[in-house]
Amino acid sequence: MLQYIVYNGILRQWPEDLYKRYKDANNLFGTTIFVLVSAVQKIARVMPLKPGLRLYRGLGGNVSLPRCFYKTNENGCRGFTEWGFMSTTSDRKVAIKYSGVKDSQALPMVLVIRTGAVDRGACVRDFSQYVDEVEYLWLPGSFLEQDGLQSLEVTEHGIVEMVPVKANANLKADTTDVLLGRKKQMHIAAFTYRVDEISQELQRMISDTNMVANRLQKDPTAGEITVDKFVQKIMEQCTAVLREHEKLGFEKYHAHGMYRTLEMEMVDVKVLCV
Repeated sequence: MLQYIVYNGILRQWPEDLYKRYKDANNLFGTTIFVLVSAVQKIARVMPLKPGLRLYRGLGGNVSLPRCFYKTNENGCRGFTEWGFMSTTSDRKVAIKYSGVKDSQALPMVLVIRTGAVDRGACVRDFSQYVDEVEYLWLPGSFLEQDGLQSLEVTEHGIVEMVPVKANANLKADTTDVLLGRKKQMHIAAFTYRVDEISQELQRMISDTNMVANRLQKDPTAGEITVDKFVQKIMEQCTAVLREHEKLGFEKYHAHGMYRTLEMEMVDVKVLCV
């Protein structure tokens, strides 16, 4: 629970003293937070979704929703972004317990969140120290907007305000697999551009009869073949190297020695056509 408070404090940059303490120490848990985001994202994608599932979030009784939640802006939009991990539960009674009503707080309130195929939290019950709370965790950067009229619910401890909310899940958050795969993605994109560049250069060579003759004389493997066949042969060799790079797993691209070799192979394909 302590780590959860720290991570959310860093993501929200509040409380200011907590955020400043970790920022000044140059320790904002960037890697840890990204790994947690990845885990929540993956769980949410494969989690079975119950029809008509509603999730609830008690606000502690001392928090009021910001004005932008109720008042539309110049674009006709209203709502706010939750910068931290948002904890919710499928158990209404648990949320009411966290609303602050039992402690006679001034603003006992519960968010009632409608879920869907796209906008959903991840059920982390099996990983939680509070198994009975049936916790659903939402990614940082989720957007909350009003989804109907508020109502009052009478409980054994007092009155709780129930606020219907639509939560738009942060779909731009990447998993660690995607983040690790970007190095490969950039390399393959650059390699593909180089192969296209070689193709264009070969087309320019074809239009120059003398250049073609000189190039054929340099290559002892050319034999008695036409220019078109010769160009096709070069392109097949270049593409073959590219395809071998595409087959490699992204972990190969994070091994320094291997990545250097792949970069040199990409540079060397240019030799095939000069």
